Amino acid sequence: MPVSFLSPVQCDNYAKYPTDLPPDIVDSLFFLDDQDMEWIANKRGDFSRLGYALQLTTVRFIGAFISDLNQIPRVVIERVAIQIKVNDPESCISMYMKSEQRWRHAVEIRARYGYIEFAEKGSRYRLGRILCALCWTGTDRPGVLFDHAVGWLSTNKILLPGITVLERFVAEIRSRMESRLWRMLIKNLSASQQEKLNDLLVVEDDEHLSLLDKLRKGPVSISSTALVQALKRVESARNISVELPLYRIPACKIATLARFANTAKITAINRLPFERKMATLVAFANHFESDSQDDSLDVLSMVLRDLFSKAKQENKNTRLRTLKDLDQATATLVDACKLLLNTELCDHEIRDTIYTTVGHEALVSAVENATALIRPPSNVFYHELEQKEKTVQKFLPSLLRVINFDSNQAGKPLLASLEWLKGKQTDEPPMEIIGTSWKRNIVIKNECSVINWPQDEPRPTYRVIKKLVKTQDGIILHNDKLLYADLINKKIKEIVVPEKKQSQVEKLKKSILNMKEVQKNANNKELALITSITGRDSNRTTIDRTAYIFCVLDKLQSALKHRDVFISPSWRYADPRANLYSGSEWEAIRPMICRSLNLTIDPMLAITSLTDELHQVYRLVAANIDNNPAVRFETVKGNEELILTQLDALDEPPSLKALRAAVKAKLPRVDLPEMVLEIATRTGFADGFTHFNEGSARAEDLLISLCAELLADACNTGREPFVREDIPALKRDRLVWVDQNYIRNETIMAVNAILVSAQNQIPLAKKWGGGDIASADGMRFVVPVRTVHAAPNPKYFKSGRGVTWYNLISNQRTGLNAVTVPGTLRDSLILLGVVLEQQTELQPTRIMTDAGAYSDIVFGLFRLLGLRFSPRLADMGGARFWRIDPLADYGKLNVLAKSRININLVPPEWDDILRLLASLKLGRVPAEGIMRTLQVADKPTRLAKAIAEIGRIDKTIHMLNYLHDESFRRQTLVQLNLGEGRHSLGRSVFHGKRGELHQRYRAGQEDQLGALGLVLNIITLWNTIYMDAAINQLRQEGFPVYDEDVARLSAYGYGHINMLGRYSFAMPDEVKRGELRPLRTTEKP
Repeated sequence: MPVSFLSPVQCDNYAKYPTDLPPDIVDSLFFLDDQDMEWIANKRGDFSRLGYALQLTTVRFIGAFISDLNQIPRVVIERVAIQIKVNDPESCISMYMKSEQRWRHAVEIRARYGYIEFAEKGSRYRLGRILCALCWTGTDRPGVLFDHAVGWLSTNKILLPGITVLERFVAEIRSRMESRLWRMLIKNLSASQQEKLNDLLVVEDDEHLSLLDKLRKGPVSISSTALVQALKRVESARNISVELPLYRIPACKIATLARFANTAKITAINRLPFERKMATLVAFANHFESDSQDDSLDVLSMVLRDLFSKAKQENKNTRLRTLKDLDQATATLVDACKLLLNTELCDHEIRDTIYTTVGHEALVSAVENATALIRPPSNVFYHELEQKEKTVQKFLPSLLRVINFDSNQAGKPLLASLEWLKGKQTDEPPMEIIGTSWKRNIVIKNECSVINWPQDEPRPTYRVIKKLVKTQDGIILHNDKLLYADLINKKIKEIVVPEKKQSQVEKLKKSILNMKEVQKNANNKELALITSITGRDSNRTTIDRTAYIFCVLDKLQSALKHRDVFISPSWRYADPRANLYSGSEWEAIRPMICRSLNLTIDPMLAITSLTDELHQVYRLVAANIDNNPAVRFETVKGNEELILTQLDALDEPPSLKALRAAVKAKLPRVDLPEMVLEIATRTGFADGFTHFNEGSARAEDLLISLCAELLADACNTGREPFVREDIPALKRDRLVWVDQNYIRNETIMAVNAILVSAQNQIPLAKKWGGGDIASADGMRFVVPVRTVHAAPNPKYFKSGRGVTWYNLISNQRTGLNAVTVPGTLRDSLILLGVVLEQQTELQPTRIMTDAGAYSDIVFGLFRLLGLRFSPRLADMGGARFWRIDPLADYGKLNVLAKSRININLVPPEWDDILRLLASLKLGRVPAEGIMRTLQVADKPTRLAKAIAEIGRIDKTIHMLNYLHDESFRRQTLVQLNLGEGRHSLGRSVFHGKRGELHQRYRAGQEDQLGALGLVLNIITLWNTIYMDAAINQLRQEGFPVYDEDVARLSAYGYGHINMLGRYSFAMPDEVKRGELRPLRTTEKP
């Protein structure tokens, strides 16, 4: 690993004073206590006392002695001189620097205050252990390790060594820990396992791809065939899996190696040293099963969703086509029923009258048509699903064989049904999962039809008999042969009759021949004959296996969504409850969690606090309801309902319009690439982009390459417009290398934190807000390529598929975090994760959203985690207001506060609630997975019910405050409008390829939209810097600038930014001479 990894900023700041020291820092860190003053007083002369004091305070502050005291900031010198009563510090420092006392004083300070050299008394060993632990737990960026080392040395009174000494030491520790990781991963590899892993990199002579290349390509289409291929990929993963004691190795270390194996070229992996190459392949094998299983279930979810949604749509279309027939049949039956209800007709005349008026044939036809066309209220569209049986049979056997499902208690019945389908199915299937809607299609009464098939017609097929026979089985007489139609197993076969039963067969044939119609239901006598001949049990119901399969798949789709059924190993479909704190580990951290969340172990104290708050808010709002012009009550269908008048558009005063125009006129015109480079120079955000596997790897002009690749993704143009073969930093190979090794989710988050921090330092941004408020909203992108990581939604994607980029925006105008989800996943499932997983210095406590994320569970979890969920309430009519005290009098609000909170549900679940909060707060469980398990409408758990009750309290408090305080409503609307403004800017930046996202895989989607988020924050930061400067200049020029106008300025303007590049009209010399341009080589795309 290269030793030189420090950034210029780190080099400039090492063992030196910062340029700016706030007065409060100077007062606290450069204070001399009584003992210090006593020792300083023993020195002769003011220059000696001042020099000694400055050396002492310097070594305390920066961890080292400095050779020139004139480098100490003036504010420090003055603070120290005042304490020791020295009047002329400048001349004293000049005299001190000429004397030899500064060397003796340094030795004395070391001895008296316990400072030691880096090479003394095991200092290197102690620091090495600390750095090894940091490396092993995931903090292995060399720059971060260096900062940790500097901080640890200063804290432990170890003098900072030379910068190159410490830099080499950190590099050595990191290299040593990497080697240790590689050795541990390959320690137990057998020769056969090594051979199997090496085979992954072999490219056969007749092929262009290695096995690793093939395995890395996940599914992209949604079909039963694609699902079978995905399941085969899972089997391939298991064939190369390596059993290792991975519990001793942090998961983040293995994940880093696995990601490198997933993205690096085969030639790059082959060039690695043996230990590192084998460790990389072991990590890939370990992660590959989880990835492949997740991909398989992604495809399964999409296939099942399409299967059931298309069946529903086909049923709807069929209903529309047959509506006229149903109307006609209904009209005929209505006519008959009118005659039946006519009291003037005698009972014995009714039948004849109906037959005469309506007609027997018409009545029979109407009954048959209505019976065929009507659908039950809880229709499962089985008739349409049944046509897709072949599609299901393509993947079902492989699915049951390859995927090992597990479940919680709620999913046990479904697991039993899956096991029954997986087995030989000789016994009765489990029936617990079958609800009323499916039962009518699955459980079939054991009836039989007999058919006299015309002799001159060919032998009937199964499909023909299926249309004719409405019951389970059929017995067909055709050309004197007796056929048995088993409609459950979908077979028609000739009945082979033993000699002793020939007489019974002749009786059955005679009975069938005497039929006047082609088909009839067998009577008791015929059933007895059929039972005797075929061995059928005419008294037992039978299960329609096809319907049972579709029922199981329907339930599996729902169970996977709520994680009642899960798999292992997995990232996205694992049991979200598996990592909850428990046992002694939970007992140890419970007090700390309670203190950090301002909760108590006693649930009644928390309940009392919430009850008092709800009661007080009710009282406050009720007392002022008559003075609130936005609130009125109206009677709707006999019920008193609250009507909240919508906010009017906020007027723009002339001063605001003038300020906006003046600021806009002063903003410099700039090209987008120049803007990105400028912000990179100002903030040093390029330091956040670390090499995938060698954190310190750097190349000449890397910043230019990084900015080009960021813009290639953010503008959605691809890298072709940025390629310049005459500029090394913009060569195609360099940009590909940068994309593969530097731009990924963790580096994007690190860089974003730098940008958010820079924005937070600007005075204008602080006037907009303190970062305590944020809003969440989604930006939709159509994905026109084949992929399983996109989903349909006609409202946003028309007939195609797409993704939603759900992002969190602070009131300082910066994006804090974002996630990419297929289609338009319900906001409430992902909102909590977006908030908890953001890693910037801003910590918003009030989160505003549109009404889509509305949920009692979300209200409850946000409140318990110390956050406030504040959705915009578009319509208050019909909203439920909850109360705890049934006897409390809330005046006019009594007509609203009708719903009662069952607070008794909370105490029994309080400890589990705290465990869940701790696991979420400390990142032990995924927020999205937990939300899926809690938000189950049909059978919520006791824990979910308890959190929902707390959520109803907080929701009611929010609704009361929302209708009471117009400024709160206005603040919510303004914050949500920020999201609209940022998304508008995003559309302008993401202009290439019609604004459509052409990424097939989840990682590619996340990386590209993450780059878009960075560029949006870069534009926001640049605009804010220059707007702040423009406002300051306008004030100096005497322009009227009001704070209320400044607060309404937007940082998302882009009229001054050229985002489309510039065109060149220069021709190469050879073209000017009439020659052709050189043809491309075959290696270049």
